[in-house]
Amino acid sequence: MDGVPRTRVGSLIRFTSAQRPPRCLAVLHSGITDDGGAVLNRMLLAALAEDAQVTLLTVGGVSDYGNVKVCALTGGGRPTQVDKARAVLNEAIRSHWPKDIGLPSNPFHFDMVLGSGWTSGREANLLRRTFYPTAVTANALHMDPRGLGEALGDIGNGGRVAEIHREIFRESDLVFAPGPKAARDARRLVGEEGSSSRTPVHELIPGVTPVTGAPHRKGPVFELLMLGRVVDRNKGALDVARAVGDLLRWGDRRVRLTLRGVPPGQVTSFQAFMDDVAGQAGAVRVLPFTEDRARVDADIDACDALVVASENEAYGLVAGECAARGRPFLVARGNGNGFAELLSEPGGIAGEAGRRFVVEDAGTVSSYGRTMGSARPYAGPRHRVIVQAIAELMDDYDRMAGHARSLRSALADYTPAHMARAFGEAVHRVMSGDRTSTRQGAGGRLLVPDRCPV
Repeated sequence: MDGVPRTRVGSLIRFTSAQRPPRCLAVLHSGITDDGGAVLNRMLLAALAEDAQVTLLTVGGVSDYGNVKVCALTGGGRPTQVDKARAVLNEAIRSHWPKDIGLPSNPFHFDMVLGSGWTSGREANLLRRTFYPTAVTANALHMDPRGLGEALGDIGNGGRVAEIHREIFRESDLVFAPGPKAARDARRLVGEEGSSSRTPVHELIPGVTPVTGAPHRKGPVFELLMLGRVVDRNKGALDVARAVGDLLRWGDRRVRLTLRGVPPGQVTSFQAFMDDVAGQAGAVRVLPFTEDRARVDADIDACDALVVASENEAYGLVAGECAARGRPFLVARGNGNGFAELLSEPGGIAGEAGRRFVVEDAGTVSSYGRTMGSARPYAGPRHRVIVQAIAELMDDYDRMAGHARSLRSALADYTPAHMARAFGEAVHRVMSGDRTSTRQGAGGRLLVPDRCPV
């Protein structure tokens, strides 16, 4: 590219003659960080921008992206407006010169173009072909299309989204995915294991910054917290609310669940629904969604434990955010949860203590009638397993808090800077013609497994 030889220095690619940092262009349908995939996109771009020149092309409003240069097209760019935002991006790419939308005219300017799966991957590939044909394209997988479709009761749509991902990944030079589950899902989507023509997959670990706060002191009521789109039935809030109701009725335990992440217009109705589910007013507290990072951190610091009960979760950023602050948490394995798999890996980042945070719910049936995992025979209602997990956490809280602090210390080797470093190395390998799948190790080291199982 530009006829300049490349070598690796520090965390990213350096260009030996021009001595310029690498140049990255990200194409996203939305710059608003109101879901896990968007948060991870922002985190990666902001971390890359510490050593690289990063530009974001998006639609509509934009959250804070640090040192990233933003080119925002006029239009709606929210998760519920994916098709509209993609149409705006398509029209801009097909009908305008780069300079007309704030991008450089030099076709050799960018070294890599990043997209985000089905929401902007087609547009990233189109932009690369149209404006910057020598750049490497890397596309993200932030979801399990088929698994999520099953959890939401829409198997047909899950299959369609999976095929869109397959098409996008075939035209990409690299696929990146958070954690072991999403990386495995990505390898399945790009093709059969061992195919020399398949797109390589890079497994990254979403970066966190460990924070040591004031010592936590439990109050008279044990405070549980759930974060994210809790009105989405995939998130398992109904199972957890039923568990809290059982603890109050039969366990003689003082416990309260806070749900942070409800659209403002639905707070009142969802609060009434949760009161009925728990069987006691005040047992569940419903709070609106917020992008205020300080507010979310304060919610974590105020809780005794976080609960992640998604039926299907590509990774589960909120569990990592809680772990980074040294708080105990529970993460249900469900029908696939990336953070639970990361904690359960032999020799993983948390060691043997990692499994203590995982709720084994295989064979149970959720409040929506879906069976978790493949274990048989029937293991009862899912919320009763969650009841038992919460009760055990409360009884062994001091020990679990110690495990959480140990995990926080281990996460010092998995910061956003480490994530960007390994990602930069993975991109460099692709630029050099190496199509081997990789994964991120401690300290941002790039690992090349002998065999990546599908």
